[in-house]
Amino acid sequence: MKKTTCMKKLLLLSLAAILLISITLLAIPAKADVHEVWPGESIQAAINAASDGDIVFVHSGTYNESIKVNKTISLIGENRKTTIINGRGLGTIVRVTVNNVTISGFTITNAGGVDKNSVLLVNVRNCNISGNIMSLSYAGISLQSLSSNNLISRNNITANGYGIRVGSSSGNNLFGNNITDNFQSGIEFHRMSPSPYYSINNVVSRNNITNNRGESIVFENSPNNTILENRIANNLRGVLFQNSSYNTVSRNNITANIGDGLIFQNSLNNTITENTITANNGDGMRFHLSSNNILKDNIMTDNAYNFGVYGKQLPDFINDVDNSNIVNGKPMYYWINKSSDNIPLDAGYIAIVNSTNITVQNLNISNNVQGILLAYARNSKVENVTIKNNRYGIWLFESLYNDILRNNIVTNDAYGILFNASSNNRIYHNNFINNAQQAYCDLANSWHIGWPLGGNYWSNMAHVDIHTGPDQNLTGTDGIVDKKYNITAQYQDMYPLVAPWTPHNIAVVNMLRYRTVVGNETNSAFNINVIVANRGIFVENSTLTISMNSSNIISKSFNVTATWFKSVLVTLNTSGLEYGNYTIGAYAHPVSEETNIIDNSFTGGWVSITIVGDVKYDKTVNVLDLILVAGHLGHEGDGGHVKYTEEWYDCMNTDINSDTKRNVLDLIKVASNLGQSWGP
Repeated sequence: MKKTTCMKKLLLLSLAAILLISITLLAIPAKADVHEVWPGESIQAAINAASDGDIVFVHSGTYNESIKVNKTISLIGENRKTTIINGRGLGTIVRVTVNNVTISGFTITNAGGVDKNSVLLVNVRNCNISGNIMSLSYAGISLQSLSSNNLISRNNITANGYGIRVGSSSGNNLFGNNITDNFQSGIEFHRMSPSPYYSINNVVSRNNITNNRGESIVFENSPNNTILENRIANNLRGVLFQNSSYNTVSRNNITANIGDGLIFQNSLNNTITENTITANNGDGMRFHLSSNNILKDNIMTDNAYNFGVYGKQLPDFINDVDNSNIVNGKPMYYWINKSSDNIPLDAGYIAIVNSTNITVQNLNISNNVQGILLAYARNSKVENVTIKNNRYGIWLFESLYNDILRNNIVTNDAYGILFNASSNNRIYHNNFINNAQQAYCDLANSWHIGWPLGGNYWSNMAHVDIHTGPDQNLTGTDGIVDKKYNITAQYQDMYPLVAPWTPHNIAVVNMLRYRTVVGNETNSAFNINVIVANRGIFVENSTLTISMNSSNIISKSFNVTATWFKSVLVTLNTSGLEYGNYTIGAYAHPVSEETNIIDNSFTGGWVSITIVGDVKYDKTVNVLDLILVAGHLGHEGDGGHVKYTEEWYDCMNTDINSDTKRNVLDLIKVASNLGQSWGP
């Protein structure tokens, strides 16, 4: 009995051992077979003969065929420069439809036709396409229809329509490829219509993407991708995101592209860090209707326009941009929801968004999309800033009650200043010089601070100045152009400046005479008021010199408050002057550092010297003069509010003894000289 039991145990142990050995043998994969292909043979035939896990090794030579890889194999070429698969322009050359395929060591060229590719991956995973040359196809490599977790590396992809196209495919790694001289984009990510799936979670890293005639990389409807440490140069444009959000763009070198460097359109919540964007001939980095993006430690230098933002509503302007971002060696200040603060003097780009009472002053800003952006800004001031070579010098969007004053706005390529849905702003004493279009506004703003202080200087108008006065209808010069400047057909600068505004600038703008006829006897005199405007920003002290027929008669000192004007009363003694007409001139001596002196002189008044009592100035004293004086008896002062200039001067001239009264003493003066005359 015991012997039988032992035999049963031994048999069971033997069976268990045999079963274990069988399972182990089944787990050991069979050795992969290598199928060699020589010139003149068919690669497709070798694939057909292979099993999953096999290697198809292709010797150097040219193979004129298109192949389908529908088995999990490794397709290896002997030398990627000499092992050539030529599609002969007949369609996609290598089509992969199964997972875990490796293709390496080939030149795959000449697919021909729209949407015909050197290599096409369709709904596959974990494939490795590395170390190949792809050329002369619609796309060098195309990943379509949920192809995921594939590695595309170290390929030289050149002279195709597109370098790499990724449609509705995710989790792929595009690493270390040289993508050059393609006729469209270097790499393109998109959602294949009508597929509901996006291209997400792809990584594009350390690729050299140069000299492509389209964008280096395009993302359309493609979120959550990473673009890392790529060299992107000399393409039509750098990297474009359209309707693509939550992407990461980091440590890329984007340089010398024909157009823009890095563009976001309708793309939200992207993170852009540590990129170097230089020498692009368009915009370095631009956001269009894109919000909640994070920018840190980016360097933008020597681009045509380094940085800019476009929007249609407040959220479009809300981005997290700190001053670790550098524009032409200077930090960016992108302020949101701030109040009562001053922009630092080292600013390279300025955006004031949803903020109030911000001051921008004493800066130089150049080479941005907007030199200064005010979006939803209130009660802020931009003063004494030189804004040059931007697309838009200053752009105001939905901004009210701001002051734009005393700036040099020069050679900007679209507009010197642009107002969109912005009103009740004041713009004066700015110099608008050689901008493509000097200014545009669609709502009412104030473009001057009245006469005689004036408005702005506009380089593109005729600077004719032969009239003075609030209506520019009086004889004389005042430093203000006689015609208004049209911002649009509806809005004007009513008092444009003749010469560029400067910080030290006084001007003689008018002269008021209280007599046009005066005698030359002892103590004869008359008064004039000279109107002097100070268009500068400093209190100025100067001297007025008054001349008659170019001979200096008297000088008088005066001072005038900054950005204001005053009337200087001067009394002119006419004792002993010869009879005749005299032109009166006024000259304000230039103040320190004043460079614009064209408006320091004013010639517009005249006076006639004659016999005392010759009120009508007909060179004789007669009964007509008595009648005129008698008609004004009882009037006092400056002649009253007389409607017409001639009546005003008649009234003033009848004050023969200059005591501001018209009475019998004036009649006696006239009567004492009745019958006297002079001249022919």
